[in-house]
Amino acid sequence: MIFAHGPAGFLTAFITRKFWNQEPRFSKSSEIWLYVIAFIGGIAPDIDLFYFYLYSAEISHRQFFTHSLLLWVLIFLVAFLIGYFFKSRFIKTVAFLFFIGNLSHLICDSLYGGFV
Repeated sequence: MIFAHGPAGFLTAFITRKFWNQEPRFSKSSEIWLYVIAFIGGIAPDIDLFYFYLYSAEISHRQFFTHSLLLWVLIFLVAFLIGYFFKSRFIKTVAFLFFIGNLSHLICDSLYGGFV
């Protein structure tokens, strides 16, 4: 989880940095936090592992709602609209990077264990 999906989120943010870190550039400290957000986005779909291991390991954790693309699209849209409403480039970038971290997770899972 943390050892694969987190770095996948970070790498996805790093690869797309020319898209989201255009002029005026974010400060170095803001940029570091944005990479952390992408890392967290990469592991966020696996929050269902707590339920899986503590309560019910009868079905694959990939069948829970946290592995649904729809959930992450809705969260992205709400967060992005908040950034748009407040005219905050930073909030919109947080929404984007968290979302692409989620996407990297779902893509990695679909490559490894079938489409989610």
